[in-house]
Amino acid sequence: MSSQNGSLHGIESILAPLRASPSPLLIWHGPSGERVELSGRVFDNWVAKSANLLSEKYDAGPGTCVAFAAPAHWKTLALAFAAWQLGARVVISDAEGAADLGADLVVTDAPETVEADEILAVALGSLALNFGAELPPGALDYAAEVRSFGDVAFPESVAAGAGALTTALGTLTFGELVAPAGGDGGTAAFVADDHEADEPALGAALRAAVVQFGRGDALVLFGRGVEAREALLAQERAVRRI
Repeated sequence: MSSQNGSLHGIESILAPLRASPSPLLIWHGPSGERVELSGRVFDNWVAKSANLLSEKYDAGPGTCVAFAAPAHWKTLALAFAAWQLGARVVISDAEGAADLGADLVVTDAPETVEADEILAVALGSLALNFGAELPPGALDYAAEVRSFGDVAFPESVAAGAGALTTALGTLTFGELVAPAGGDGGTAAFVADDHEADEPALGAALRAAVVQFGRGDALVLFGRGVEAREALLAQERAVRRI
């Protein structure tokens, strides 16, 4: 990693050590009761496929702004990491705000509510093979497209001072985003309902994921409306909530 004024490979410093790992990295609990476990290897594969989709379909790279009007979910985490792998800036918004950002692309689970020239529609069902509904003009079906893209992505070098993540709380540069974090290690639980008051939960979930993955630790992600019961936290071996 270089200085704040230099260049670096962004999120690659987080992903590379996890790429071959068969151990659980991201565990998703959804509102329908679904549980999805992604190892480091599987998560990296989704990131790579998503990065290749963003690159080939939208020419995403350094300087590209990708807005997310979508909840915290394992698919939106993979897409945000993919955008970072390409050196793009991730902006967390809502459907109304996304139209005013001037983003190059809007990622959303509700494309009918977004006004933008380029929309990537994400079906949140983990086994969904397509969005399952008619899409508005300019919208691409993520589930129907992503599996056809390559399993290896090549990270873009990006200025350490370039914007990486913008939320209601401000902007983190790539240098700040991937800087080593202190604090306790071990598997942590992120509960979306704990974070919606200050900002959309996705922004906080992304920051939590970067910290956890940077340590080589797993993140248990509870979606909106999902109760993180103590018994379930113990089952997942989560030592704290973040």
